[in-house]
Amino acid sequence: MFGSSGVWCGSRVVYYSLEFWPELLCCCIAALPVKQWLETALQKRDAAPARAVLTWGPKLAAMALLACSYCKLVTGSFNPFIYFRF
Repeated sequence: MFGSSGVWCGSRVVYYSLEFWPELLCCCIAALPVKQWLETALQKRDAAPARAVLTWGPKLAAMALLACSYCKLVTGSFNPFIYFRF
């Protein structure tokens, strides 16, 4: 994909980069220790909002990821309901 055909950037690289840029961005962010940075920064503060973010932040992030996944599935070309027998 990257340079195996003699050309650094082929048509597949462009297609997959344009098609899956949100996933690529999320993967790049997830590869960093962002959770640890946020936890240490919020644990230094002793305020109620910081404790609320530490408590509810992971739950809300998981729900947001679920909502984004659902939206991607709904707007995509894959329709799982066409295979059901009603």
